Amino acid sequence: MSFTTAQEILSLWAKNETPEARRERLEIKALRRDLETAQEGIQEAIARYRKVKLRARSKKQANSPDVFAELDAYSSQEDIRTAYGYEMISESEMDRLMNLWELREQSKQAEGPYRDRCVEMLELASQAVWDAYSAPILAYEEKVSQMHRDAERIAAENRRRNTERAR
Repeated sequence: MSFTTAQEILSLWAKNETPEARRERLEIKALRRDLETAQEGIQEAIARYRKVKLRARSKKQANSPDVFAELDAYSSQEDIRTAYGYEMISESEMDRLMNLWELREQSKQAEGPYRDRCVEMLELASQAVWDAYSAPILAYEEKVSQMHRDAERIAAENRRRNTERAR
């Protein structure tokens, strides 16, 4: 039987996987899952921290690129106080907006979601986790990629031989 597609060849190889290859595949799968879980945990911590720090209503709002958009309605802190004086906003909303105003002033240079040293530390931890555990995953992905290239090459050779035989 002559395999003429890469998928047929890859399926044959998967059926005849060695115990060592199976163990490696499962180890990489578990490592990838653990890495994703750790990264998700760190991203969740960043979102929770931003929400608390910004007194945002939701994590989605706290992580939006324009977290300070609701301040667009006010040209100064005095406008916020005036809105409170006219009972357009509550005292707690005034406090939240004033805090947000101060945080915006502190983070003017950064674009995107709110950043401070704590967020930078958490992002550094996320990068460190990737740096520490990604090498085996990247090596395995390269091996799989090479297998796909080899399967394509073998399939092309088989198609060429079949064409020559048919002549």
